[in-house]
Amino acid sequence: MASRPRTRGAHLGEYFTRQNVLKIFSSSSTFLTTAALSISFDKANAAHEVYQQLFANHPEVYQNFIPIFTDGCSKCSSCTSFACVFINSIISFQLHPSCSIFTAEITAILHALSHISSSPSDNYIICSDSLNALGSMTSLHRFSQPLTFKILELHNRLTSKGFTILFCWIPSHVGISGNELADNLAKSATNSSNSVPVNDVKKYVNSILHSKWQDQ
Repeated sequence: MASRPRTRGAHLGEYFTRQNVLKIFSSSSTFLTTAALSISFDKANAAHEVYQQLFANHPEVYQNFIPIFTDGCSKCSSCTSFACVFINSIISFQLHPSCSIFTAEITAILHALSHISSSPSDNYIICSDSLNALGSMTSLHRFSQPLTFKILELHNRLTSKGFTILFCWIPSHVGISGNELADNLAKSATNSSNSVPVNDVKKYVNSILHSKWQDQ
């Protein structure tokens, strides 16, 4: 968890309105409950200290939740990986070259839920910097994505057993320690995970065929 930094005299009220900072979307157990850090200003023009202060205040709202940070990355054109940072442990894996960055991000969230499933029933908050991954869980096409469907299925099973699990979007590369650690671990991952979604395989095969056709 990031420590609370000083904001160099800047008052946070100058950068965002309170109602746009934290939004809770509650729904039935079929869907997901999201604790979103919804930023109302341009990341490129905002000081990192503003984001750090914002996230430092976040635990005051969710102080009874155990944080888990996830991240996926594309280390090169032929390699993707992901990592999860838990309170007492970390995991990181390389994925098959055909896997997309979206697959890496969503797989990290799935592994976080798998870790929760073997933990005591409690309150957990999974923090990801991927809006695409989090958005896929509430999109109209969520059930057509195998990994997203697995997340929904596992989330539903855990909530029925008394777990409370929130999902939180956080900005990347602004000095939030848990996110920075997950990012670094994903970039340095060496262990392999062999699971590959069918859609990624199709894209991978098509790219190879297209490359061969161009070479002919």
